[in-house]
Amino acid sequence: MIKKCYLQKSASVLVLLLLPVLASAQITITQSDFLGLIGTRQVSLSDQRDDSIQVNVGSAGENQVWDLRSVQIVDTIFVETLFLNPADLPGAATFPGANLAERTYFKSMEDSLEGEFWLTKFYDVQSMYFIELGDSIFVKGNGADTSMVSFSQDTLSTMPVTYGDEWVTVVQDTFGFYPAVGTIAIEETSSLIDGWGTLKLPMGDFECLRVREIIKETSQSIINGMVTSTSADSSINYLWVSKDNFVLASVSSQPGITDPNFTLATQFTRLDSSSVITTGIADAQAKLPESPQLLSNYPNPFNPETRVRFTVLKNGPVSVQVYDLNGRWVTTLFQGTATAGVNETVWNGLDARGRVAPSGIYFLRMKTADGALYQHKMLLAK
Repeated sequence: MIKKCYLQKSASVLVLLLLPVLASAQITITQSDFLGLIGTRQVSLSDQRDDSIQVNVGSAGENQVWDLRSVQIVDTIFVETLFLNPADLPGAATFPGANLAERTYFKSMEDSLEGEFWLTKFYDVQSMYFIELGDSIFVKGNGADTSMVSFSQDTLSTMPVTYGDEWVTVVQDTFGFYPAVGTIAIEETSSLIDGWGTLKLPMGDFECLRVREIIKETSQSIINGMVTSTSADSSINYLWVSKDNFVLASVSSQPGITDPNFTLATQFTRLDSSSVITTGIADAQAKLPESPQLLSNYPNPFNPETRVRFTVLKNGPVSVQVYDLNGRWVTTLFQGTATAGVNETVWNGLDARGRVAPSGIYFLRMKTADGALYQHKMLLAK
């Protein structure tokens, strides 16, 4: 049985303030860049530990370098995103103006969720604006299928996107039995492209723009048409956006923070891999990890050192070792109890005796508690 629930935003007031850019922009993202994402798949790693994520968001301005390689992801959530042509999806008729769809799947390393869950957002990307038209949520499990559709007209950015652009989006929603008893939620997001430069992630370096979002949320309780109470909160988000990968990383501050250089985040998400979809939509979806993985080392080839990452679904003993092309043991990089999620170690190119290993091909081997063996090649080039 499919249950459909349509949620209509009661009002959306969009105020766009585009300030002129006095200096020429070094990086510009256009309509064709966003539409060029169609047919690609991205996997991101996300951590949402409230206020315990240590971050360095870096500085605003031109030609910046933002290094987020050292941010630790502990409570790992795998996020797979498919960028699709809306015409290929069942919701095409519901959002006839959409020309880009973003379908996202979630999987926690801590929890095993039964059934399926995905969120699909529908966008209208034009030469002058980027609008989210709405989304659909599909949940399958416990003997019932549920589909929910939400409509909106939220402007995500002006187009093309370039350094110095600034705009404000205000969205108002009404819940309950308004005006008898209900709640009015108002979210005002002030967005500024405050920098351009290079973002460093474990998977590589990317030329990108940085978006700073100042979010103000106000909630009003209504009884018989009168406001009985009002509460307000605010936060700061940073997004790093590139031509070829959309959102590379995002960081969210604690509630109430006004310092743009905050160091404790409630959420951190970064891109972990990107590829082209070579199969149909049905085959492409829900490919998130179901077992431990030995991820590709970075850089590869390398000299003198390389980062080695691996994931486990629960805490347990793991060993990660290096062998040469002839199968001889070279050194051990990790031996002990790994924590659930993504773990990282480094090989500095030395063997177990501290001698410099010669150039050549080496094998990384990971062994888990159940005896499973995972392996891939890496090249030490001098």
